[in-house]
Amino acid sequence: MPDSRMGAIYFVTSRHLCPDRRISHSRIYCGQTSDLSTLYTSIEKIMNVHDYDANCVCILPRVEEALRVEIENDIHSKYTLLYKRAG
Repeated sequence: MPDSRMGAIYFVTSRHLCPDRRISHSRIYCGQTSDLSTLYTSIEKIMNVHDYDANCVCILPRVEEALRVEIENDIHSKYTLLYKRAG
């Protein structure tokens, strides 16, 4: 487990079991934080996770902010997310 004060890029998803027994994730939101210890508070300020049946958060720890922003922007440019960020 990474240090809770470490920065990371994160994906909020809805993980569910498909009829053919495979697991799939609906991509809800992607963001980045400089402090994982504030992640859940930050997500709750952005969106109501229950509205999207969110039940999974995937993280990619990265210390450098410029790299986190680059990866987050790359994800936003390549994937359709259920929750649209402002801006």
